[in-house]
Amino acid sequence: MRNIHQLLGRLDGVKGGRDGKFTARCPAHDDRVSSLSITLADDKILLKCHAECTIEDILKPLELRVADLFMNGKKGNTPAEKREIERVYHYQDADGKPLFEVVRFRPKGFAQRRPDSQWGLGGVIPVLYHLPEVLQAVKDGTLVCLAEGERDAESLLDWGIIATTSPMGAGKWRKAYADTLAGAARVIVFADAGTPGRKHADGEARSLHGRVGQVSVVLAYPGGAKDISEYIATGATADDIEALIADAEPYVPIEDYTPTPEQAAYNLTDIGNADRFAEQWRSVLRYSYERKRWLFWTGSVWR
Repeated sequence: MRNIHQLLGRLDGVKGGRDGKFTARCPAHDDRVSSLSITLADDKILLKCHAECTIEDILKPLELRVADLFMNGKKGNTPAEKREIERVYHYQDADGKPLFEVVRFRPKGFAQRRPDSQWGLGGVIPVLYHLPEVLQAVKDGTLVCLAEGERDAESLLDWGIIATTSPMGAGKWRKAYADTLAGAARVIVFADAGTPGRKHADGEARSLHGRVGQVSVVLAYPGGAKDISEYIATGATADDIEALIADAEPYVPIEDYTPTPEQAAYNLTDIGNADRFAEQWRSVLRYSYERKRWLFWTGSVWR
């Protein structure tokens, strides 16, 4: 865990903050008196439930391990209350009223707080980012893009594209978010590179499959960018973004996938997969021995 706010954002009823000491409602029992003490002590976070819940019982509903209480195994970390706030992302309810905030810190870290500046959601039910705009897009039958994280959603919004994200990062997708998007004409999921990001995107697409007109997933970005924000930062143009959207293929759950005769002709081996990959991507991918990396054909240049 990078900072204490990553823990506080998962707890309800968080109070305090002086000298790295907080209290909150214990997630291991029906706590109505904030019996959990949280203390930042150098390189670790100390937890104590005054109702005598064990550490393991406290961490289990938070989906954390004891190892997560150690800040990267390094001593001398800057206390969380002194970390610099880089940006605040505002979440609203369906009527546009403030619901909660996601705070991004520098060095990188995230936490949630309510509009009254109390840390944690405090019983607030999380919703999709930019919910009013998303609901209007669903009603109007316009495209909705689903990114991983507020920064990526904002990067797409800067291009005039209706974009949203689910709060608290990969692995936190809820059925209620799919309910919100149900009936949308088309949803495109922009995955982050790497296994966690792709797994998260697959879960989102799977939950939307059959509930929206069409759901597609963007799994890779030209130049090896790790996400849509990084790709835009490399100088991608409006035409490049439109091409990504236009080329995104409809999502098909693996259990519904039926290979074409051409695809079935390749052996299910490493060599067969290499042949299949070469056949599918030979027109847009080249390996540059001079640059020691793969190049992607954008339609006008190799990048």
